[in-house]
Amino acid sequence: MKIGDTVVLSQNITTVYDQLDLRKVDTTQLKSLVDVDPGPTVWDTPDFIMVVYPTLAATVRLAEKRVSVTLSQQGSRVGQEPMWDIVEKSHELVTGLGSELRAYGFNIDIGFVMAEGDPHSITTECFLRDVGAIETVVGGKLVSFAPKFVFTRDAALHSLRLEPVDSERLQVSLNVHVECAGVQLPDKAGLDQAYRDEYKRLVRDVPALVTEES
Repeated sequence: MKIGDTVVLSQNITTVYDQLDLRKVDTTQLKSLVDVDPGPTVWDTPDFIMVVYPTLAATVRLAEKRVSVTLSQQGSRVGQEPMWDIVEKSHELVTGLGSELRAYGFNIDIGFVMAEGDPHSITTECFLRDVGAIETVVGGKLVSFAPKFVFTRDAALHSLRLEPVDSERLQVSLNVHVECAGVQLPDKAGLDQAYRDEYKRLVRDVPALVTEES
């Protein structure tokens, strides 16, 4: 099995608070998180507030005690500006309303293009001991298998999912959740470094996981 190109599909940072009163949020301030032209579009509803920056392929969503900043533009790099500015300024806006941070997390979706091997057969052969036994139980042929790993590392809970997309592509989704007493959101430089470290480790570790010799 050989991996060819690697594409960053989506990037996200989510902050979680003890409470978040959407009625107190000034949408004018949300619009000015980043100075872009044309400006963002805002949806303000009783259940959520969403700010969309079309030129940046960025979205900010406030709902259910969370602020989620997503960059959906595909590329070869992680942590592009102004992602960190949006995260930092939205966090300052929410904490300025009296909310306290309880947790934060990273989400990274990466597409691996296989130079050799079929992702469906690779994940099945690497992580399932007896495919025949499974097919007997379900009464059908196993077409695909998407393993998920949950583990702790560096005081953070990691959730890693490998999902075959088609005969050439494997989508890898990583969630890193940080939650502890007195948790603090790192500054922009700290967020950038932590995010890049997780990405580099992911790109290094996935090929080692999905080898037919495993």
